[in-house]
Amino acid sequence: MSKLEVDAIEPQSGTTLTIGASGDTITIPSGATLTNSGTATGFGKLLQVVSNYDATTSTTSATFTDIFGSDLSITLSSTSNKVLIIANAGLGRSSNSGGAADCQVELRVVNTTTGTDVAPRSNATRVRAQSVADINGTLNVTVIDDATFSTTTQTYNVQFKRGGGNDPVFADNLQVLIMEIAV
Repeated sequence: MSKLEVDAIEPQSGTTLTIGASGDTITIPSGATLTNSGTATGFGKLLQVVSNYDATTSTTSATFTDIFGSDLSITLSSTSNKVLIIANAGLGRSSNSGGAADCQVELRVVNTTTGTDVAPRSNATRVRAQSVADINGTLNVTVIDDATFSTTTQTYNVQFKRGGGNDPVFADNLQVLIMEIAV
């Protein structure tokens, strides 16, 4: 093994510097710091995680309703970073007041700072709720908010609604992770 110790490595003017070749492993030792002082992107580093949990929320609304009483906020280190949201919940029908054989429950994620659906209604996840007061399915929404943000603080809420039938529906054990991803 050879060792080269220098203070700087620069390519010839107008050329590209390549470190290693296909199949090589480049190791950064423990305690070393790799600093990006230029325009390098694409590292995809997870910078922070915000999470929340809600036990049970019910609705009779046929329009989307916030599950959490307040929005979940994340303050990004850069407006060019992206936000990954993962939400999952058990969903079902609360009662049989409408007499419908079944009903649908839909779940979506909304960026309340920009007022946009991150998982729009056309892509809302649905589950059919056939039995009463039972979790009839688990819905999972995984989506990247890849908008170009104008402010670093972004707020999100998970919403759900009765998608069909007349019976009240519920979301149970909703878990949400909101993650800042460096680009």
